[in-house]
Amino acid sequence: MNARGFFKKIVAVTLAGSMVFGSAMVTMADADSEQTNAQGYKPGQVYRGDQNKFDAKGEALPGYHWDYKKLTDYVDGYYDTKQNPICAKTEHEHTAYTGTCYTKNTCDDTEHVHTESCYAYKNCDIKEHKHTWGACYTKVLGVWCKKEEHTHSQGKGGCQEKYLICSLEEHTHSTEENGCTGPVRTCGKEAHTHGDRCYPYVQPILATYDYEFQMKADENTTNGNEKIHRITPFRDEISLDLEQNVDADELDTIVVPAREDGFKSEFIDNERWYAIRISSVMLDKIKYIAVYQVAPVSGITYIAEVEKIEKYRETNKYMVIFKSGSIKKLEKISLGDKRKGPQAPRYTSYKKIFKAKYLNDLWN
Repeated sequence: MNARGFFKKIVAVTLAGSMVFGSAMVTMADADSEQTNAQGYKPGQVYRGDQNKFDAKGEALPGYHWDYKKLTDYVDGYYDTKQNPICAKTEHEHTAYTGTCYTKNTCDDTEHVHTESCYAYKNCDIKEHKHTWGACYTKVLGVWCKKEEHTHSQGKGGCQEKYLICSLEEHTHSTEENGCTGPVRTCGKEAHTHGDRCYPYVQPILATYDYEFQMKADENTTNGNEKIHRITPFRDEISLDLEQNVDADELDTIVVPAREDGFKSEFIDNERWYAIRISSVMLDKIKYIAVYQVAPVSGITYIAEVEKIEKYRETNKYMVIFKSGSIKKLEKISLGDKRKGPQAPRYTSYKKIFKAKYLNDLWN
């Protein structure tokens, strides 16, 4: 065997002695290790199970942490626009006034607006007269004038009342729709464009989460002669909720999904939310809680300040209690391009909540 062939064989043996999982390299020495935690799980070995099995995995061994991903997804309800519409209406947009949906009215009336020549005035035979001092009366003698005071009036009922003598009616042509010279719709169809509610509604899939999980070595943990590097345990535990350029230390808000009945009675009326799975590293960091209302609302709508977080009964879940009167209504953060909203608690920052318009602004 020449030197080059020997070198290739050494490389092949070296690569066979390790495997890659996620972003960290785990050596075969880990996977074959006899060391287990109290529940019998070995470092480096990949396990799968439902929520109960995942919750019962126990603590990782010293120098290790749990790494996991969800395998089964929850699907929020949505209107399926790829199916045939069920609204029983046909899409139709009326054409322009010169098109096939309209005809034009014709008008035989003459346009006319009354002018001064269309009126005449009554004649009054009485001369205008107003009593004057000295000529018609004095303070001592009183009124001795035989004439009646009179002032001509052209108002309604006056002695020189103005009246119409024109035989034409006032008329101005109208080119508005249905006007005397305007367009009239004759197509007999209703204008309609299919919207979301014209399509079948797909009910949410209430899936039970399945997990794939593995015990990985912490950062800078040495396994034999090989140094294993990974991201920090805090960011790794919540990495599913983060964009690559987000600083995990900025996270201070948990977003929870809610249906209408529980949302109204608990979130709004009782100012609390419970039976939430919260990462242990986030318990001291959460300052706010926001709610994502599932379909048909499909958006983040309210946020509240957190008073305290406490264990929920004898479970590994938590109850979040709000500061009294701290609930605020948000400008709805809607789905945008996403077909589904969050189906489990997710983390973000208070600052981003008030800047976001769509869910994509919070999580890619």
